[in-house]
Amino acid sequence: MATMRNLAVLETLQAQAVSTPTTINGSDMDLMGYVNPGGREIKAILSANAISGTSPTLDVKVQESDTGGGSGYSDISGAAFTQVTTVDSKQEIHFRTKKRYIRMVATTTGTSPTYQFCGLFLVEKRLT
Repeated sequence: MATMRNLAVLETLQAQAVSTPTTINGSDMDLMGYVNPGGREIKAILSANAISGTSPTLDVKVQESDTGGGSGYSDISGAAFTQVTTVDSKQEIHFRTKKRYIRMVATTTGTSPTYQFCGLFLVEKRLT
């Protein structure tokens, strides 16, 4: 990746509290305007805390699509965070995509699972 001034932070899963089993699709992130030399190399960051409930789990993965609007998404191989259970977690993963749109998908399970979490992407801006 480039120098720090060429990087942008994109928030796909806004900071939120979840207190029921659910699946949340993060916001579509349009990568037009970001570097794509044969595939964009991206860092994804997950922060989760304030965990409680009976057998709570939080699974977060990254998906990609050629079109926005929440359709046509598929999982990116190797772009999933380690499952979060009862311990606060801050994780980073790296992946590549050649597609224009990316998002995170979070799924919580368990009896009354409670989490506070957010998901971010760190991408390199295209210089004009």
